[in-house]
Amino acid sequence: MNPNEIKSELIKLGISQKEIARRCGVATSTVNQVLSGIRVSAKIRTEIASAIGKPANEIWPDDVTQANKLACN
Repeated sequence: MNPNEIKSELIKLGISQKEIARRCGVATSTVNQVLSGIRVSAKIRTEIASAIGKPANEIWPDDVTQANKLACN
């Protein structure tokens, strides 16, 4: 999925970047950077994938950091 598709999916599900940030204990800007591809965080990507209901490696198929599957709670 590209960044806009991921953002659209979150919006459709009523999940804000602020909510993902709260779950992960990070700033909303950090979540935005991950969504935009500026920054990589397995923890945030896993939380986004969980929120969308898809495996992280389906959303980011070329990501080698997926060995670390730490979801935020």
